[in-house]
Amino acid sequence: MTRLVVLSPHLDDAVLSLAGHIQRLRRKGTEVRIVTVFAGDPDWIGSPSSWDGKRGHDAAIETFAARRSEDLAAMAQLDVEYVWLPFTDAAYANPRDPQAIWDAASIHLHDADAVAVPGGPLTHPDHEFVTTLGHVHHGDLPLLFFAELPYSFRPSHLGGFLRRETPPSLRARAGGNLEWTTIRLTRAEHRTKQRAVACYRGELAALGWRGWLDTVTGPVLRMERIAPLPGKQLPEGLDGL
Repeated sequence: MTRLVVLSPHLDDAVLSLAGHIQRLRRKGTEVRIVTVFAGDPDWIGSPSSWDGKRGHDAAIETFAARRSEDLAAMAQLDVEYVWLPFTDAAYANPRDPQAIWDAASIHLHDADAVAVPGGPLTHPDHEFVTTLGHVHHGDLPLLFFAELPYSFRPSHLGGFLRRETPPSLRARAGGNLEWTTIRLTRAEHRTKQRAVACYRGELAALGWRGWLDTVTGPVLRMERIAPLPGKQLPEGLDGL
């Protein structure tokens, strides 16, 4: 059975960017495991970051627990495996050991047939970090890149997204522009994605999306995009994307 592992920087990125495609893969029999790299350290002592502080908690661990609870509900909607790694995101300014983070993530890639990482616009340091880890360490595994939604639809990035351009930092790694495939979600896939995205109530509120979820999950999140790193044959079940 084919298994795709998605390395998600935060507890909503894989769902916002790929939930519809994940649903399609699951329907075709492909196993999917979402490994969230910066899922929060449950032993962290201190206040939440300025971003997490928007949720109104006094302690960071309360925010981490709330975000994980939302993610758990979203994973149930998609019926996928999930892994939360105990690392804090860049907003906590915590020193990072890339090798230690990769060692923790790679345990969950032992049975993978391919791995997917963020592929653009790659303007968030956590997303860039995860993409660099995947590109440096993927070894013999086929590597896929996904367009980061809804960030690809921001005015400064939308033109490049519509033209299927590869972000400069990724183009330098890949040795040129990638061949992007657009996944237009069916009505059923779109509904599943809406339900999964809606689970992130606190994060949607922090993003300022409260009250217009239908708009966000309509034109912005209905068109997903993915591209393989050239040079490796994709396994059956993923070859047609």
